[in-house]
Amino acid sequence: MNVKKEIWVNFVFLQAIFILSFIYFYKVIFASDYILVHGDYRYALTVYEHIQYHTGETIYLHAPKTPILMLLYPLSFMFGDILAEKLFTVVILSLSSSLVYFSNRYFIKKTVNMGHLKNSASAFIGTLVFLYNPWTINKIHHHYWLVFSLAASYALISEIDKLIQNQEETLCPSYIKIAILLAFIATQVQALILYVSVFVIAYFIFFGIIEKKAFLKRLVNKRMILMAIVALFLNLFWILPQIITIFHGQSEPGSYGIVIEDVDILSRRSSILNIFKAASGYIWGGYDPRADVTYALNLGIDLWNIVSLVPITIAALVIVFGFKALNNKGRKYLLYFAILLVISILLSTGSYYPIFGEIYRTTFLNTPLGWVIRDPYKNVGILIITLSYLFSILAAIFITKIGNKKLSLLLLFSLIITPSIWGWPALTGDLNGHLNFGLSKYPEDLMETINFLYAQTGINNYNVLWYPDESDYMIYSDVPRISSNALNSLTLGDHPMLNSLMEHALQNKDKDYIITFLNKLGVKYVILRHDLKDTGEKQRLLRDIKNFEELFHDQKILEIGNFTIYKISSSQIINVGIPTYCFTTDFLKIFKFDNVILNPFPADFVLISDTQVTIFNSTFITPRSIHHQPNKYWSAGSTNGGWLNSFLPYLTSHNIENLQLDYNNRLVFTWAVSKLNDNPVPDENDLISYWAFGTINDLYQWKNYTRGNQFGSLYTLTLDNGALKAELWNSTRGWKT
Repeated sequence: MNVKKEIWVNFVFLQAIFILSFIYFYKVIFASDYILVHGDYRYALTVYEHIQYHTGETIYLHAPKTPILMLLYPLSFMFGDILAEKLFTVVILSLSSSLVYFSNRYFIKKTVNMGHLKNSASAFIGTLVFLYNPWTINKIHHHYWLVFSLAASYALISEIDKLIQNQEETLCPSYIKIAILLAFIATQVQALILYVSVFVIAYFIFFGIIEKKAFLKRLVNKRMILMAIVALFLNLFWILPQIITIFHGQSEPGSYGIVIEDVDILSRRSSILNIFKAASGYIWGGYDPRADVTYALNLGIDLWNIVSLVPITIAALVIVFGFKALNNKGRKYLLYFAILLVISILLSTGSYYPIFGEIYRTTFLNTPLGWVIRDPYKNVGILIITLSYLFSILAAIFITKIGNKKLSLLLLFSLIITPSIWGWPALTGDLNGHLNFGLSKYPEDLMETINFLYAQTGINNYNVLWYPDESDYMIYSDVPRISSNALNSLTLGDHPMLNSLMEHALQNKDKDYIITFLNKLGVKYVILRHDLKDTGEKQRLLRDIKNFEELFHDQKILEIGNFTIYKISSSQIINVGIPTYCFTTDFLKIFKFDNVILNPFPADFVLISDTQVTIFNSTFITPRSIHHQPNKYWSAGSTNGGWLNSFLPYLTSHNIENLQLDYNNRLVFTWAVSKLNDNPVPDENDLISYWAFGTINDLYQWKNYTRGNQFGSLYTLTLDNGALKAELWNSTRGWKT
C-alpha cells in the first residue's frame, strides 16, 4: 500500500475514534446552555479563567498542561466557552485513543506480519477496548489528564522500542516525538511513576534478560544518551518548575493525610475479581447513578457481570495459545505484555490482600513518593493497555491465520461486541444517566457574584465564606474552583466541627457569637447560597438561611439571583506568619463553645498570632491509627473532613455491625481528662477533651465530679466488657455516643 493510501486509512480510523469519543458525551454537549458540575471534574465559567488558573500562580504544578490547554482558545472561538469546556474532554479522549491506536499498530507490526489495512483494522479493534471499559469511563469524565498520561506512556514505550530495536531509525523525528510524549505524560505527573516507570523498567529488565548483550549494546550508546539529553532539554519548561515545587514541599498532596486508612479505604473493592472487571474503584457515597456509573444490564440474566469477565479471559487465551501462532520475535513482545498484565493486576490489589497489602501500605506510608500509589484503581490503567494490545493481536491472528472469511469476520465481530457491552454506558451519551445529574443551567448569577467580589478593594486581605457549605446539597457542588481561585474562600464543609458551630449559633440566633466566629476566621464577605437541591436536608438548610437573613439583614450589600452578599463588620485582616499548632485548651480560650461535642485535639485552626487564627487541615481521630508524619496527623486524616470523615473503616475492622442503620445517629468517639484537681469547679462551658482512664477508680473519680446533665442532654457512663461506654440522650444536636 502506498503512502497516500496509508494516510487515508489512518484518517478514516482516526475519524471513527473522534466520533466514538464524541458519542461518549453527546447528550451533555447538546445541552448547550448547561454546564457539567460533577464530582472531581474541574470546570470553569470561561475559557480564559480555565487557562489563567493553570498559567498563573499554579504554573509550577501545571506547566505540562499548558500546550494542550491552548486548544481551548480555538474551541472557544468556534463554539463559545460553554461548549469549548465540554468539548475539551472529547478532544482529550480522542487524542488518548489515537495514541493507543498508533501504539497498537506499531506493536502489531513487531508481532505479526500483515498489510497496512489489516494492521490498522486490528489496532482499531484494540483501541475499542481502551475506549469501552469501566476504568476509562470512570476516569475520563473527571480525571481526563490521567487517561491522557496513560496513553502517552504506552506511546512512549513504543517509541523507545523503535529507537532501540531499529538502529536505522531516523534520529531527529524520534527524539522530538519522545520529548513531546514525555511532556504529555507529565500533564498528570503521577503517571511518571504509575505508568512510565512500570512500562520502562519491565521493558529494560525483560529484554535485557532475553537478548542479553545485544540489547545492552543497543541501549547504551551515543544515540540513546543523545536522545535522553534532547528529551530532557526540551522538557525543561516543566521539569524545572517541578523541581522547585519538590524543594518547596508543594508536590505532595495537601488535602489528605498520608495515613493507612487512606489506602485501605481506596483498596476496599480491589479484589482480583473486581480487577478483572476493571471495576475495583472506590464507590463514592453509594451505588445510585449520582455516585457511580451504573452497569446493570439484565436481559433475563445478569449479562454485564458475565461479559465483564470475557476480556480478561480472552487475554489469558491469547497469551497461552498465541505462542503457537507467532514467530520468535512476536513471542517476545507477547511475553512482555503478559508480564505487564500480571504486574498491573498485582499493583491494582493495593492493600486488599495480606502479604502484598503490607508491602503496599509500607511503600505508601514510608517512601517520599508513596502518596502517588494512594489509589490502587489508577494502576488498572496498565491492565487496560495490555488488554488493548492483546485484543489487537488476537484480531490480527483471526485475519491472517483463519482461511474461512465468514468465520474470521464472525470472530472479529465478537471482538468488537465484547468491549461494546463491557463499556456500554459510553454509548448512551451521558454514561447511562450518570452525567445527567451533574448538568446545571449556566450560572450567570454566580459569575456576576464572583466578578463583584473580585472588584472589591482589598479582597485578597480577607476570607470569603460561601454558606451553606454542605456541597452535596447544592446545585453547584463546589463554587467553581478554577473561576474563583484568586478568592480566599473558606470551606466549612471541609471542617465538619466548624460547620456545626456555625449552624448551632444560627439555630440559637446568636449574632454576636457568629460575628466573633467569622472575625476570628478573617471573613469579611459571606455569600448566602439559595441554589439548593430538593433533598431531605433542604428544610434544615432553608431554616439556617432564613435565620442568617434575619440576623444580618442590615449588612446585606447585594443580591444576584441565587446569591446574596453580606459584608461583615470588623473583620480581621489575614496575616502571614509561621503557624504553630493550637491545642484544645487554646482553642477553647478563643471560642466559647456552648453545648457542642468537640472532636479531640482539633487541628482545624493554626495560631498565627495571639489574637488570630486561620483554617488548617482538619483531623479525624480514631484509636491506634497507623500513619505517616505523626507530628502532623493524629490519625485518619479526613481529607479535610471529606469522604474519609467516617467511622466505617474503624468499626468494620472491629466487627461492629449495623453501622448503616445507625449512621444517621452520628456516632462519635471522644475523650476526657482521667484525673481532676481536688474539688474542681466545672464551668458551664467546659467540654470533654479526652478520656484516658487507667483504672476503674479513675472512672468513678471522674464520675463523681461530673454532672449527669451536660450539653443540654442526659448521659450515662458505664463499663461494658472492659470498654468505656457513654450514651447521650435527649441531645438537641442528635449525637449519641
